[in-house]
Amino acid sequence: MVLNSELKEDDFAFVYLDVDQLPVAWLAYRGVLNSCDVKTANPANLSFFLMDIVQRGLDATLRREGVLEAIRVKDHPSQLSRLKCVYAWPSLEMAARGCHGRGKFQEKNLVAIAPMERNFKRDEHDSNWITDFDSLPAIRTAKQYWTGEQTTTPLTECILSGRFAILGAEVRKRAYETIKKSNPNSLAILELSRLAVEFQSDLGSISPWIKREGDTLLASYVMRYDEIEGLQVFENAVKEWQADNRFQMNFEDLKPLTSSEKSPQLDAQFAVPDLRLYEKTFRIDKLSKLEDFARQVIDGQTT
Repeated sequence: MVLNSELKEDDFAFVYLDVDQLPVAWLAYRGVLNSCDVKTANPANLSFFLMDIVQRGLDATLRREGVLEAIRVKDHPSQLSRLKCVYAWPSLEMAARGCHGRGKFQEKNLVAIAPMERNFKRDEHDSNWITDFDSLPAIRTAKQYWTGEQTTTPLTECILSGRFAILGAEVRKRAYETIKKSNPNSLAILELSRLAVEFQSDLGSISPWIKREGDTLLASYVMRYDEIEGLQVFENAVKEWQADNRFQMNFEDLKPLTSSEKSPQLDAQFAVPDLRLYEKTFRIDKLSKLEDFARQVIDGQTT
């Protein structure tokens, strides 16, 4: 595996980001990954991982996560939940071994991350227990995972809580191209979202959202955006740039805010990204199955 030259062995942790997918590309270019318990950035308190397994509705995956969560709640409540964390690898070696060469797990998608605040949390576990979960006794395997027992050749994963900065530029450049190609009229809001990070604002964060529509649920995404806050971020950024022109601002993408010209064309270039392509409906029972599996374990109804 030929690793990105931006990556360093002593970086805090490493994640694979599929920046061909717009929601992920948006977060990657913005430069921050939040665990879903950061409520100001994730109002629905849903992780991308949980959204994915619910959307796919695979009973084996739902059962596995239900069992794992139940054992955590019963026996290890102080440990981080897999359903609310950011997943990462603790070293380049582990990241390389975890690269499957398909989906998001490709060398080109690997980035380093670093905590943005001191109050982050980090747990480590041997992910081999997860890989082999279906072929092993479920309850015992879940306990081995949470107690930190190691397999013969452990493949260690980090589960993280908090805010984490995405380091390096290469993957973020690809993320920008994804957004520019699919939603060119959202580049002004994208740049505002990136600038917001400089001022400790969650403006422009995209997060999973599930809403009920009759007898089905719609898995979608929402963006945190407030017009007044957006203008404040813009004003703060301009002041910062005026004080030090090394402060980076993409004035070309911000043209809808910086131009004195008034035109429908410029107005159209100040739009939120179209996330409808990433929506999916599913039956309500798919969402409830994960909770059912967890309840069965807690009540001692499964082994």
